[in-house]
Order: sequence, then C-alpha cells, then structure tokens
Amino acid sequence: MADPPPQHFIPRPAEFDALIQRLMADGINNVAITAALRGAGGYGKTTLAQAICHDPRIQAAFPDGTLWTTLGQTPGNLVKHVEDLVKRLSGANSGFINTEAVFMHFKELLAEQRMLLVIDDVWDRDHLRPFLQGGPNVARLITTRNLDTIASHVERENQVTVDAMRLAEAARMLRTKLPAGCDLAPGARRRAQEITWQVGT
Repeated sequence: MADPPPQHFIPRPAEFDALIQRLMADGINNVAITAALRGAGGYGKTTLAQAICHDPRIQAAFPDGTLWTTLGQTPGNLVKHVEDLVKRLSGANSGFINTEAVFMHFKELLAEQRMLLVIDDVWDRDHLRPFLQGGPNVARLITTRNLDTIASHVERENQVTVDAMRLAEAARMLRTKLPAGCDLAPGARRRAQEITWQVGT
C-alpha cells in the first residue's frame, strides 16, 4: 500500500539506517517493534517512511507486505480507516456496524500476518488505539510531529527524530532542480540547509 518515494528522493542514511535497524530488531527478539519518525512538518517523515517500505531488507523481513493509513489532524471516523485496511487484508469489508467489532475483526486478521503497518501523520495518541492492537508479528511505524503522541506507545530507543537535512543532503536535493550541467553557487550551498523545507523535503 505504500507509494514509492518521489523520483528525486534524497537518501538520508543517518535516519534511514537507524530506523531500519529498529524495525529489523524484531528478528532478533521475535517480538514486533513499534517505531516512530518524529519531527516538524515538511522535514520528510512521510517520504522516509515510503522509502523504508520499499527497502529490500524490509520487504524480506515482512513478506506479507505493507499496510498504510494516513490519519492527519482530523482523521474523521477511525472506523473508515480500519475498514480500508480490513478490505485490503480480506478482500471485503468487515460487515460489522459496531465500532469495537470492526476493530476486533482487524485485530484477528493481523494475527497470522508478518507485515509492516505504517500509521502516517498522527496528531492525537488516542487515534492510534485501533492500529496498535494484535498482530504479534506486525511491526508498526508511526510518523508524527508531536512527541506527546507517541510517548506512551513507543520506547524512546525506537524513536527517530527527523530534523532539517544536513548541508550535503540539502545541496544534493537543490541540484535536482537545476538544468543538467549546472551547479550551485557557493552562496546557495551555504543557504541550502536553511531553505530545504521550502522546496519539498
């Protein structure tokens, strides 16, 4: 369910590799991990999550695939988000009207799966509840702007902070906007990190 990262995706190995290591740790402990990418809006959390989903190591570790839901500040009825995942897993809606019954059905469907579930753009920790239940072999990856959202759900060592790009990464991204054969002027190199968020992390 994860879209591929943008065509001009700029690797950010420090954050990327740290998150890969945390998600892969379940292979050692035989317990699925809940990890989180947190940082300000526009710093590339969703893009990094997309790249994580398409990494061959993650695809090998979670052979049943990837589930993805984007909540946002006002996700509306959470049942709709859960039903979308139910339909992806089973090919049909749950058929239940009761909210808790839908959530329980989703939990049951996850029971035998070895998957990665991405819960993107979470603003309220209460919105996480139906997505964190069940699935002993389902790893979760949460993206959020707010530490309070994940404080009670994600161990500190499994939280990866996404800040502004490093200078070399920002400069590389800006070069993708230039015509072939052109390069950044020295002044632009110095300012690259400051304006990264304006040109699409």
